[in-house]
Amino acid sequence: METNKKLKTLIWAVIILVIVNLASLAFIWQKSFSRKRNHKHHSEMDHHKDGKDPFVEELKKQIGWTDEQITKVNELKKIKFKNIEEIRDSIPKVKKELLAEIYKTPVDTAKINQLTGKLGELQSRIEYNFFMHFTDFAGVSTPQQKEKMREYFDAAILRENSHSGNHEDAPAR
Repeated sequence: METNKKLKTLIWAVIILVIVNLASLAFIWQKSFSRKRNHKHHSEMDHHKDGKDPFVEELKKQIGWTDEQITKVNELKKIKFKNIEEIRDSIPKVKKELLAEIYKTPVDTAKINQLTGKLGELQSRIEYNFFMHFTDFAGVSTPQQKEKMREYFDAAILRENSHSGNHEDAPAR
């Protein structure tokens, strides 16, 4: 009797974990697909007709970069974003593998866990490349420009946190 109760509890725990995993996947995919649509739109809008990147131009204005610094930043940006695109391009393959696992009977939760872990690793590598890109920005900046950069990015993070509902770093009202 006790074993039967433990077995039922274990079965319910597995069912709940599968549901949580599927909900997590649905959330990740929804974010990824909306990001992909936004990314295509962003790629088209990446440069104005004059060929200048609006983000880099904004930083030039806010931080006070010279044209030489802008040239260096743009060179570094091409390299970093090529790396990021290669990582992004590998994500759909992993998601396709995940979809294949969902329809198997019984569902291999260990394989789903491994594949979602791989997705997390890929996303982590993207974030790492973005932040290394920001260290490139700092690398071409003077100490005074680095301080302006810190102020600019701190304010941007505070704005992002306030829009996402995370108010722990946002100024008190």
